[in-house]
Amino acid sequence: AQPGSNDVKIRIRGTGSINGSNTPLYILDGNEIEAAQFASLNANDIADIQVLKDASASAIYGTRASNGVVLITTKKGKKGEAKFTASATVGLQTLAKQKMADSKEYKKVFDARYVNDGNVSPFKGTDEVYTDWWKECFNDVAVQQNYDLSFSGGTDKLIYSGSIGYYKQDSQYKVGQWQKLSARFSTEYNFNKIVKAGIDFTPRYEQ
Repeated sequence: AQPGSNDVKIRIRGTGSINGSNTPLYILDGNEIEAAQFASLNANDIADIQVLKDASASAIYGTRASNGVVLITTKKGKKGEAKFTASATVGLQTLAKQKMADSKEYKKVFDARYVNDGNVSPFKGTDEVYTDWWKECFNDVAVQQNYDLSFSGGTDKLIYSGSIGYYKQDSQYKVGQWQKLSARFSTEYNFNKIVKAGIDFTPRYEQ
């Protein structure tokens, strides 16, 4: 897939319809989301993923679960002192150079075509000019960077957690790159054994 693409395709029960949707139902912390939202999640924020594909899925979510259900649970805070976690990864990707004819080889074959037919080649260029267009257009190495900072903690009444992530991927082409800045902040307050309320805030920026 193209870097930055949100075109996620998961098939749980195969392709059941040619014209209809075969996309499963995505549930994030109890709320229905689109496939694009699932693709934009920070992997470090995910605590658990479960897949429902049998009759139990339809019993809970009805006809919306006809193509299966993907349950995503994000990380939550726990009672205790505040904990901070940081991680950083750097990766490299390369693209094998394709073996192609250069300008001299192309001119030679081009001229031979006309000579074999008893004609004069109309090619007026010079074989002294050679441009390696692969080298001009592609980078030998593209760098990927991923940084994450998260924290969590809580008391008997209040638990909280949050994270900030930054991801950058350079293009294999000489121009272009993709970068994403995501954040997640979650709080939950217990009024009593029955009533509790929480707020989840997940801003995201990418270009």
